Amino acid sequence: TELNGNTLYIGFLSSKPSDESKQELANCANKLNDFVVSDREVFWLCRAKFSETDFSGARLEKILKMQTTLRNSNTAQRIAAKYFK
Repeated sequence: TELNGNTLYIGFLSSKPSDESKQELANCANKLNDFVVSDREVFWLCRAKFSETDFSGARLEKILKMQTTLRNSNTAQRIAAKYFK
């Protein structure tokens, strides 16, 4: 969801990331990017346009050492609404 120029991305993972990976991701937080890992999901709050941030989905995968399906929260809500009417 976009709010005041911020966008929330959700990364869907096949398994829980290691504590080491979660700590490395937490170390990447800054004034433009913030991260929360919850079980097999990663929530990335981007406070800039995607093209203006120094972070990317590829970097996220490298840090977590696994693939992730990354979606804007609006897309995730539309998918959920389609299947959970």
